[in-house]
Amino acid sequence: MKVLLEKKNKETAKLQEKFNDLNKKLVSELEELSSALSNAPYNSSFIDKLGARKDELEKVSQEIENMNLSEKFDVLQQIDFKWPSKELNNLKKSSYKEYNDMKERFYEAGNDSTPTEFLLFENSLHQLESGPRLEYGAELVRALQEVANLVKSQEEKYQDEKRSLELVFEKLESETTSLLDIYLRQASAAKGTDYSSIFTLTEKKVTSLIKEAGDSLEKNRGLFSSKTKELNDTKQKMQDILNDLESESAAKLSLVDSLYRESRKDGKTLEKISLARKMHESGDYVNSLRATSQISTEIEEESNDDSGAILILGITALAVLAAIAVFIVRQQKPKELRKLKKITDF
Repeated sequence: MKVLLEKKNKETAKLQEKFNDLNKKLVSELEELSSALSNAPYNSSFIDKLGARKDELEKVSQEIENMNLSEKFDVLQQIDFKWPSKELNNLKKSSYKEYNDMKERFYEAGNDSTPTEFLLFENSLHQLESGPRLEYGAELVRALQEVANLVKSQEEKYQDEKRSLELVFEKLESETTSLLDIYLRQASAAKGTDYSSIFTLTEKKVTSLIKEAGDSLEKNRGLFSSKTKELNDTKQKMQDILNDLESESAAKLSLVDSLYRESRKDGKTLEKISLARKMHESGDYVNSLRATSQISTEIEEESNDDSGAILILGITALAVLAAIAVFIVRQQKPKELRKLKKITDF
Protein backbone atom coordinates (compact mmCIF):
# COMPACT_ATOMS: atom_id res chain seq x y z
CA MET A 1 0.00 0.00 0.00
CA LYS A 2 2.78 2.37 0.93
CA VAL A 3 4.62 1.57 -2.30
CA LEU A 4 1.54 2.29 -4.36
CA LEU A 5 1.01 5.56 -2.52
CA GLU A 6 4.61 6.62 -3.10
CA LYS A 7 4.31 5.69 -6.77
CA LYS A 8 1.12 7.70 -7.07
CA ASN A 9 2.71 10.68 -5.32
CA LYS A 10 5.67 10.50 -7.70
CA GLU A 11 3.33 10.39 -10.70
CA THR A 12 1.35 13.31 -9.31
CA ALA A 13 4.51 15.28 -8.67
CA LYS A 14 5.73 14.54 -12.17
CA LEU A 15 2.38 15.54 -13.63
CA GLN A 16 2.41 18.70 -11.51
CA GLU A 17 5.86 19.54 -12.84
CA LYS A 18 4.70 19.08 -16.42
CA PHE A 19 1.61 21.13 -15.74
CA ASN A 20 3.64 23.88 -14.10
CA ASP A 21 5.91 23.99 -17.13
CA LEU A 22 2.96 24.31 -19.53
CA ASN A 23 1.19 26.79 -17.29
CA LYS A 24 4.36 28.86 -17.12
CA LYS A 25 4.40 28.98 -20.92
CA LEU A 26 0.74 30.01 -20.89
CA VAL A 27 1.31 32.84 -18.43
CA SER A 28 4.46 33.96 -20.22
CA GLU A 29 2.75 34.09 -23.59
CA LEU A 30 -0.23 35.99 -22.14
CA GLU A 31 2.17 38.57 -20.68
CA GLU A 32 3.98 38.85 -24.00
CA LEU A 33 0.66 39.21 -25.84
CA SER A 34 -0.49 41.95 -23.48
CA SER A 35 2.80 43.80 -23.90
CA ALA A 36 2.65 43.55 -27.71
CA LEU A 37 -0.99 44.68 -27.85
CA SER A 38 -0.57 47.58 -25.40
CA ASN A 39 1.09 49.78 -28.02
CA ALA A 40 0.12 47.98 -31.21
CA PRO A 41 -1.00 49.72 -34.40
CA TYR A 42 -4.49 49.18 -35.74
CA ASN A 43 -5.70 47.67 -39.02
CA SER A 44 -3.26 44.78 -39.10
CA SER A 45 -4.07 41.12 -39.62
CA PHE A 46 -1.11 40.18 -37.42
CA ILE A 47 -2.37 42.34 -34.55
CA ASP A 48 -5.85 40.87 -35.02
CA LYS A 49 -4.34 37.41 -34.64
CA LEU A 50 -2.58 38.46 -31.45
CA GLY A 51 -5.84 39.73 -30.02
CA ALA A 52 -7.65 36.51 -30.90
CA ARG A 53 -4.83 34.44 -29.43
CA LYS A 54 -4.91 36.42 -26.18
CA ASP A 55 -8.67 35.93 -25.85
CA GLU A 56 -8.27 32.22 -26.48
CA LEU A 57 -5.54 31.75 -23.85
CA GLU A 58 -7.37 33.84 -21.25
CA LYS A 59 -10.45 31.68 -21.77
CA VAL A 60 -8.37 28.53 -21.25
CA SER A 61 -6.78 30.01 -18.12
CA GLN A 62 -10.22 30.65 -16.62
CA GLU A 63 -11.61 27.25 -17.61
CA ILE A 64 -8.87 25.20 -15.95
CA GLU A 65 -9.28 26.90 -12.58
CA ASN A 66 -12.00 24.45 -11.52
CA MET A 67 -10.39 21.35 -13.08
CA ASN A 68 -8.28 18.73 -11.41
CA LEU A 69 -4.59 18.46 -12.18
CA SER A 70 -4.99 15.76 -14.81
CA GLU A 71 -7.72 17.69 -16.64
CA LYS A 72 -5.69 20.89 -16.48
CA PHE A 73 -2.68 19.14 -17.94
CA ASP A 74 -4.74 17.59 -20.75
CA VAL A 75 -6.13 21.00 -21.73
CA LEU A 76 -2.78 22.79 -21.67
CA GLN A 77 -1.16 19.95 -23.56
CA GLN A 78 -3.41 20.68 -26.53
CA ILE A 79 -2.14 24.26 -26.84
CA ASP A 80 0.42 24.86 -29.60
CA PHE A 81 3.02 26.94 -27.78
CA LYS A 82 5.06 27.20 -30.99
CA TRP A 83 2.33 29.42 -32.44
CA PRO A 84 4.16 32.72 -31.69
CA SER A 85 7.37 31.69 -33.47
CA LYS A 86 5.43 30.38 -36.46
CA GLU A 87 3.46 33.61 -36.77
CA LEU A 88 6.57 35.72 -36.37
CA ASN A 89 8.34 33.79 -39.15
CA ASN A 90 5.34 34.31 -41.43
CA LEU A 91 5.30 37.99 -40.48
CA LYS A 92 8.99 38.41 -41.35
CA LYS A 93 8.51 36.85 -44.77
CA SER A 94 5.36 38.76 -45.68
CA SER A 95 6.65 42.07 -44.29
CA TYR A 96 9.94 41.77 -46.16
CA LYS A 97 8.11 41.10 -49.42
CA GLU A 98 5.70 44.02 -48.85
CA TYR A 99 8.61 46.28 -47.98
CA ASN A 100 10.48 45.46 -51.20
CA ASP A 101 7.32 46.02 -53.24
CA MET A 102 6.79 49.39 -51.59
CA LYS A 103 10.43 50.36 -52.13
CA GLU A 104 9.95 49.76 -55.84
CA ARG A 105 6.72 51.80 -55.85
CA PHE A 106 8.52 54.58 -53.96
CA TYR A 107 11.27 54.76 -56.57
CA GLU A 108 8.73 54.58 -59.39
CA ALA A 109 7.10 57.64 -57.81
CA GLY A 110 10.22 59.62 -58.66
CA ASN A 111 12.30 59.14 -55.49
CA ASP A 112 15.86 57.88 -55.33
CA SER A 113 16.64 58.47 -51.64
CA THR A 114 16.41 56.17 -48.59
CA PRO A 115 14.01 57.88 -46.15
CA THR A 116 14.04 57.46 -42.37
CA GLU A 117 10.91 55.28 -42.53
CA PHE A 118 12.81 52.70 -44.58
CA LEU A 119 15.71 52.64 -42.13
CA LEU A 120 13.38 52.25 -39.14
CA PHE A 121 11.66 49.29 -40.79
CA GLU A 122 14.99 47.60 -41.51
CA ASN A 123 16.05 48.14 -37.88
CA SER A 124 12.77 46.59 -36.68
CA LEU A 125 13.31 43.62 -38.99
CA HIS A 126 16.83 43.07 -37.64
CA GLN A 127 15.49 43.31 -34.09
CA LEU A 128 12.90 40.63 -34.77
CA GLU A 129 15.50 38.39 -36.35
CA SER A 130 17.62 38.72 -33.22
CA GLY A 131 14.81 37.40 -30.98
CA PRO A 132 11.30 36.07 -31.76
CA ARG A 133 9.30 38.31 -29.44
CA LEU A 134 5.71 39.29 -30.19
CA GLU A 135 6.32 42.90 -29.20
CA TYR A 136 9.08 43.04 -31.83
CA GLY A 137 6.53 41.79 -34.32
CA ALA A 138 4.13 44.58 -33.35
CA GLU A 139 6.94 47.14 -33.79
CA LEU A 140 7.69 45.68 -37.22
CA VAL A 141 4.03 46.04 -38.20
CA ARG A 142 4.05 49.67 -37.04
CA ALA A 143 7.24 50.38 -39.00
CA LEU A 144 5.76 48.77 -42.11
CA GLN A 145 2.65 50.92 -41.80
CA GLU A 146 4.83 54.04 -41.63
CA VAL A 147 6.53 52.94 -44.85
CA ALA A 148 3.12 52.32 -46.45
CA ASN A 149 1.89 55.77 -45.41
CA LEU A 150 5.01 57.40 -46.87
CA VAL A 151 4.74 55.51 -50.15
CA LYS A 152 1.06 56.35 -50.51
CA SER A 153 1.78 60.03 -49.85
CA GLN A 154 4.59 60.06 -52.41
CA GLU A 155 2.47 58.29 -55.01
CA GLU A 156 -0.35 60.80 -54.56
CA LYS A 157 2.14 63.66 -54.83
CA TYR A 158 3.69 62.06 -57.91
CA GLN A 159 0.30 61.69 -59.58
CA ASP A 160 -0.59 65.31 -58.80
CA GLU A 161 2.72 66.47 -60.25
CA LYS A 162 2.25 64.22 -63.24
CA ARG A 163 -1.18 65.69 -63.95
CA SER A 164 0.27 69.20 -63.68
CA LEU A 165 3.02 68.25 -66.12
CA GLU A 166 0.45 66.67 -68.43
CA LEU A 167 -1.48 69.96 -68.47
CA VAL A 168 1.74 71.86 -69.19
CA PHE A 169 2.58 69.47 -72.01
CA GLU A 170 -0.95 69.54 -73.45
CA LYS A 171 -0.79 73.35 -73.59
CA LEU A 172 2.69 73.30 -75.12
CA GLU A 173 1.68 70.64 -77.64
CA SER A 174 -1.44 72.59 -78.66
CA GLU A 175 0.46 75.87 -79.03
CA THR A 176 3.34 74.26 -80.93
CA THR A 177 1.01 72.38 -83.28
CA SER A 178 -0.97 75.54 -84.06
CA LEU A 179 2.21 77.54 -84.60
CA LEU A 180 3.67 74.76 -86.76
CA ASP A 181 0.65 74.98 -89.06
CA ILE A 182 1.21 78.71 -89.57
CA TYR A 183 4.96 78.20 -89.92
CA LEU A 184 4.53 75.50 -92.59
CA ARG A 185 2.16 77.67 -94.62
CA GLN A 186 4.72 80.45 -94.61
CA ALA A 187 7.51 78.01 -95.48
CA SER A 188 5.46 76.79 -98.43
CA ALA A 189 4.82 80.34 -99.59
CA ALA A 190 8.53 81.14 -99.32
CA LYS A 191 9.67 78.39 -101.70
CA GLY A 192 11.75 79.82 -104.54
CA THR A 193 12.46 83.07 -102.66
CA ASP A 194 15.35 84.29 -100.56
CA TYR A 195 13.17 83.68 -97.52
CA SER A 196 13.00 79.91 -98.06
CA SER A 197 16.39 79.31 -96.45
CA ILE A 198 15.30 80.69 -93.07
CA PHE A 199 12.77 77.87 -92.61
CA THR A 200 15.29 75.33 -91.33
CA LEU A 201 12.86 73.48 -89.06
CA THR A 202 10.98 70.63 -90.72
CA GLU A 203 7.56 69.28 -89.89
CA LYS A 204 9.08 65.86 -89.13
CA LYS A 205 11.56 67.37 -86.68
CA VAL A 206 8.89 69.26 -84.74
CA THR A 207 6.33 66.43 -84.64
CA SER A 208 9.02 63.95 -83.57
CA LEU A 209 10.04 66.26 -80.75
CA ILE A 210 6.42 66.56 -79.60
CA LYS A 211 6.12 62.76 -79.50
CA GLU A 212 9.44 62.34 -77.67
CA ALA A 213 8.38 64.85 -75.02
CA GLY A 214 5.01 63.13 -74.56
CA ASP A 215 6.57 59.67 -74.29
CA SER A 216 9.21 60.80 -71.79
CA LEU A 217 6.54 61.97 -69.34
CA GLU A 218 5.72 58.33 -68.57
CA LYS A 219 9.33 57.19 -68.40
CA ASN A 220 11.68 59.82 -67.04
CA ARG A 221 10.90 63.22 -65.49
CA GLY A 222 14.44 64.45 -66.12
CA LEU A 223 14.22 63.52 -69.79
CA PHE A 224 10.75 65.12 -69.97
CA SER A 225 12.18 68.38 -68.63
CA SER A 226 14.95 68.27 -71.23
CA LYS A 227 12.57 67.45 -74.10
CA THR A 228 10.02 70.11 -73.16
CA LYS A 229 12.82 72.69 -72.97
CA GLU A 230 13.95 71.64 -76.45
CA LEU A 231 10.35 71.80 -77.66
CA ASN A 232 9.89 75.24 -76.11
CA ASP A 233 13.09 76.45 -77.79
CA THR A 234 11.88 75.06 -81.12
CA LYS A 235 8.51 76.74 -80.68
CA GLN A 236 10.25 80.00 -79.86
CA LYS A 237 12.46 79.67 -82.94
CA MET A 238 9.39 79.30 -85.16
CA GLN A 239 7.79 82.26 -83.41
CA ASP A 240 10.92 84.39 -83.84
CA ILE A 241 10.96 83.67 -87.58
CA LEU A 242 7.30 84.61 -87.89
CA ASN A 243 7.85 87.73 -85.78
CA ASP A 244 10.72 88.83 -87.98
CA LEU A 245 8.65 88.20 -91.10
CA GLU A 246 5.84 90.25 -89.59
CA SER A 247 8.22 93.13 -88.84
CA GLU A 248 9.72 93.07 -92.33
CA SER A 249 6.30 92.83 -93.92
CA ALA A 250 5.08 95.83 -91.91
CA ALA A 251 8.22 97.81 -92.78
CA LYS A 252 7.91 97.08 -96.48
CA LEU A 253 4.20 97.99 -96.49
CA SER A 254 5.15 101.34 -94.96
CA LEU A 255 7.80 101.89 -97.60
CA VAL A 256 5.44 100.95 -100.44
CA ASP A 257 2.87 103.38 -99.05
CA SER A 258 5.48 106.14 -99.19
CA LEU A 259 6.53 105.05 -102.66
CA TYR A 260 2.90 105.14 -103.85
CA ARG A 261 2.31 108.67 -102.52
CA GLU A 262 5.44 110.02 -104.23
CA SER A 263 4.76 108.28 -107.54
CA ARG A 264 1.18 109.56 -107.98
CA LYS A 265 0.04 106.13 -109.19
CA ASP A 266 -3.60 105.27 -109.90
CA GLY A 267 -6.20 103.56 -107.69
CA LYS A 268 -5.36 100.11 -109.04
CA THR A 269 -1.99 100.26 -107.28
CA LEU A 270 -3.71 101.29 -104.08
CA GLU A 271 -5.94 98.22 -104.35
CA LYS A 272 -2.84 96.03 -104.65
CA ILE A 273 -1.37 97.66 -101.56
CA SER A 274 -4.65 97.09 -99.73
CA LEU A 275 -4.57 93.41 -100.71
CA ALA A 276 -0.97 93.10 -99.49
CA ARG A 277 -2.00 94.71 -96.21
CA LYS A 278 -4.82 92.19 -95.77
CA MET A 279 -2.32 89.38 -96.33
CA HIS A 280 -0.13 90.89 -93.64
CA GLU A 281 -3.01 91.27 -91.21
CA SER A 282 -4.04 87.62 -91.73
CA GLY A 283 -0.51 86.45 -90.97
CA ASP A 284 0.41 85.69 -94.58
CA TYR A 285 3.64 87.67 -94.30
CA VAL A 286 5.63 86.03 -97.10
CA ASN A 287 2.96 86.64 -99.73
CA SER A 288 2.54 90.18 -98.41
CA LEU A 289 6.29 90.67 -98.94
CA ARG A 290 6.07 89.19 -102.42
CA ALA A 291 3.15 91.43 -103.27
CA THR A 292 4.84 94.62 -102.02
CA SER A 293 8.00 93.66 -103.88
CA GLN A 294 6.00 93.38 -107.10
CA ILE A 295 4.25 96.71 -106.43
CA SER A 296 7.54 98.53 -105.79
CA THR A 297 8.99 97.10 -109.01
CA GLU A 298 5.96 98.24 -111.05
CA ILE A 299 6.07 101.75 -109.61
CA GLU A 300 9.79 102.05 -110.23
CA GLU A 301 9.49 100.83 -113.84
CA GLU A 302 6.76 103.38 -114.61
CA SER A 303 8.60 106.30 -113.02
CA ASN A 304 11.68 106.34 -115.30
CA ASP A 305 10.65 109.61 -117.02
CA ASP A 306 10.48 111.60 -113.79
CA SER A 307 13.96 112.42 -112.49
CA GLY A 308 12.68 113.54 -109.06
CA ALA A 309 10.59 110.44 -108.71
CA ILE A 310 13.56 108.33 -109.80
CA LEU A 311 15.66 109.77 -106.96
CA ILE A 312 12.91 109.11 -104.41
CA LEU A 313 12.26 105.63 -105.78
CA GLY A 314 15.95 104.81 -105.67
CA ILE A 315 16.26 105.84 -102.07
CA THR A 316 13.09 103.97 -101.15
CA ALA A 317 14.14 100.85 -103.03
CA LEU A 318 17.47 100.88 -101.21
CA ALA A 319 15.62 101.10 -97.91
CA VAL A 320 13.49 98.11 -98.87
CA LEU A 321 16.53 96.09 -99.89
CA ALA A 322 18.35 97.09 -96.72
CA ALA A 323 15.42 95.92 -94.57
CA ILE A 324 15.29 92.58 -96.37
CA ALA A 325 19.05 92.18 -96.18
CA VAL A 326 19.14 92.84 -92.44
CA PHE A 327 16.38 90.27 -91.94
CA ILE A 328 18.12 87.58 -93.96
CA VAL A 329 21.52 88.21 -92.36
CA ARG A 330 19.88 87.86 -88.95
CA GLN A 331 18.48 84.46 -89.93
CA GLN A 332 21.37 82.91 -91.88
CA LYS A 333 24.80 83.43 -93.37
CA PRO A 334 25.01 86.27 -95.93
CA LYS A 335 24.22 85.35 -99.51
CA GLU A 336 23.49 87.12 -102.77
CA LEU A 337 19.88 88.36 -102.92
CA ARG A 338 17.54 87.17 -105.60
CA LYS A 339 14.40 88.97 -106.66
CA LEU A 340 11.20 87.70 -105.12
CA LYS A 341 8.71 86.04 -107.42
CA LYS A 342 5.85 88.21 -108.52
CA ILE A 343 2.51 87.83 -106.79
CA THR A 344 1.11 86.34 -110.02
CA ASP A 345 3.62 83.47 -109.81
CA PHE A 346 2.03 81.73 -106.84
